[in-house]
Amino acid sequence: MTRVHAALFTLLIAFFADDYVKIRLRDDPDVWIVYMVDWMHRLLVLLLIFGLPVFKDFLHTAPQTLAKLPRRYGFHELLLPGIGLAMVLIFLDLFLNNTLAPWVDENFPSWFLFAFPKVENTALWVIDLTIGLVLVAISEELVFRRMAANFLERLNVSKPLIILSSAAIFSTIHWMTGPHHIATTFVIGVALMMIYLRWRSFWLVVFHHYCINFVVFYIKSRPYLFPDPPLFG
Repeated sequence: MTRVHAALFTLLIAFFADDYVKIRLRDDPDVWIVYMVDWMHRLLVLLLIFGLPVFKDFLHTAPQTLAKLPRRYGFHELLLPGIGLAMVLIFLDLFLNNTLAPWVDENFPSWFLFAFPKVENTALWVIDLTIGLVLVAISEELVFRRMAANFLERLNVSKPLIILSSAAIFSTIHWMTGPHHIATTFVIGVALMMIYLRWRSFWLVVFHHYCINFVVFYIKSRPYLFPDPPLFG
């Protein structure tokens, strides 16, 4: 297990190293650099996962776990409930951000170490809301839902502990954006792992993750690109 632990630790280090680089670049006048660092980091994580044989077992659910599942759901069966759950998670994320963030920002401004810079370039905005957010959703759901669940289930960890521990680790990689974001991502992490364990659909949680990020990033970026936005008016 030592080799496996070292490999999983390397994945986590990749996320925290990305945080450190972003903090160093937060005052860089070239906005493209900051976003490209984030995209390259996501690609690096995916290359590690699919390139190192040690991760192969954790990309698949253990046979003993599969045997306990009543059946496997097709994505088409989950589409409608998936859209409904995505809407709930989006509103939850927006509610937490709009209630916690202003209070923390006012009382503890020094706790915010990084925020993605304003996007005033339409090409960058489109690329990030499509390719960039897809990379975010796939890389984070692979590590913090699929692989985390498969790894912890092999250790016979209980479902509540899988949900809480994976959400806790998921929230810590967002430490640089402030305590309100840590709390928000913990709650979202709990919800996403519950959904994953219930339906065992990787693409369902990727869909949820992408929808949440898309709406939040669109709302945050709209004043800079659309003074009179065509949507969410």
